[in-house]
Amino acid sequence: MTSSTALLSLFALLAWASLIAQVEKEVVCYYGTWAVYRPTNGKFTPENIDPNLCTQLNYAFFHINTDGTIKLVDPWLSVLSSVKYWLSKGANPAKLNLGVPFYGRTFTLANPSQTQIGAPATGGGTAGPYTGTTGFLGYNEICEKKWPRFLDNARGATYAVSGNQWVGYDDVQSIKQKCSIIAQYGLGGGMVWSIETDDFLGRCGTKYELLNTLKGCVNANSPPPATTIPPPVTTQKPVVTTKPPVATTVKPAPTTAAPTAKPTGRFVCPADGYFRDPTDCNKFYVCNGGTATQFSCGAGLYFNEKISVCDWPSNVSCPI
Repeated sequence: MTSSTALLSLFALLAWASLIAQVEKEVVCYYGTWAVYRPTNGKFTPENIDPNLCTQLNYAFFHINTDGTIKLVDPWLSVLSSVKYWLSKGANPAKLNLGVPFYGRTFTLANPSQTQIGAPATGGGTAGPYTGTTGFLGYNEICEKKWPRFLDNARGATYAVSGNQWVGYDDVQSIKQKCSIIAQYGLGGGMVWSIETDDFLGRCGTKYELLNTLKGCVNANSPPPATTIPPPVTTQKPVVTTKPPVATTVKPAPTTAAPTAKPTGRFVCPADGYFRDPTDCNKFYVCNGGTATQFSCGAGLYFNEKISVCDWPSNVSCPI
């Protein structure tokens, strides 16, 4: 059997298996996050997303300063907040798969002495020898470079730096943290993009190091639920996209009454994040840059500050 015949046979087998296993076709939706700045009826926010319509949701944002450096925009729009929102709207966690990149996003630092997450950058990093794309390196390219590696424990983010070159990516440690989220949320599993940029030749050690890590930890027993939540993580430029563990299991909320939002000048934000209304447990605030926007949970639900979602009253300690 020739290699091309074997490959075609493999594709045919995968297609057949997909037809057997898949009941519903996928509808992949891209969300242009810049739409939150559009006026009047053109404004589109995450609250406008109907989780019953899309099987997958992709989103991105980008902004640049007047001096040409890349700037963080919409820090409140994180992957973690997206997962929480889907669950709070009643999405079945078993149908949500957590994305794991086998690549890194690279940047050219404006100042090589500033290497922290969020440091100013002038553009994408130098293209790699295999993928040949500015601003992008496969994990196999990253591990072969052997750049000094850093871990931001607060964000669960891995990045590496060499001179003015900066790359944020997932490694074995950060993938294990993602597996903890899959277990603690009861998500369906993980999805990778893509296996050809893993260390498939084992030039840095183990063949398919990242894929083996994901397969091993995603099938491990779920850890016991915790009682606290780590700080939220945002996807930013430059930033490693990660999702830290979140505690407890969320009961699906009714989907007939979506949370509503309205600007408010009464509540004073202590910091960016989610905060319950001190006078009404059904309401909560999303604080961003000192601006508070009030939301209402669905009928009969309270806002659970421990997991930052609308929840059943039996799970919430409401002092009011």
